[in-house]
Amino acid sequence: MATVNYWLDHAKRMGRRHGVSIIVWLAAVAMVVWLSSGRRVRFQALGIAQSETRQIASVCTGGGV
Repeated sequence: MATVNYWLDHAKRMGRRHGVSIIVWLAAVAMVVWLSSGRRVRFQALGIAQSETRQIASVCTGGGV
């Protein structure tokens, strides 16, 4: 009789443990869905990109020694 009660208690503990893990996984999935739903908004900006132009000149012609 003691072994039957042990296994019933063990089954209850395992059921609670699995229940908690299922709840945690469902909460994580819900958070991912909620966070990714905010990323659907598109942002566009139009503009003109301008670059800087620099000229570099050498001080010697490289004619040799």
